[in-house]
Amino acid sequence: MPKPAPEGGTILRPGRALMLPIAFALALAAFALLPASRANTRLLWSFVGAALVLLGWAAALFATARDRRRFTLAVVLRKQHYLQACAQGSVFIY
Repeated sequence: MPKPAPEGGTILRPGRALMLPIAFALALAAFALLPASRANTRLLWSFVGAALVLLGWAAALFATARDRRRFTLAVVLRKQHYLQACAQGSVFIY
């Protein structure tokens, strides 16, 4: 019997759960299209390499997941996370 999703969570099949890390990896790879990164070869290959590693890792995780397996996606706001984000944002603004 499948477990119920946590409060506010969504249960996803492996194929659908794979779309989120792929979207983030492609967004990272999109930075390679910027003129500033194309001008610097090391920066360009850093973005491309990181995106390829993330795509490979997502593919490896997908290969180990079985069709019967379900993933749970839940957004949980924790005090320490948003306080750290506010602290870093204030440093950037300063």
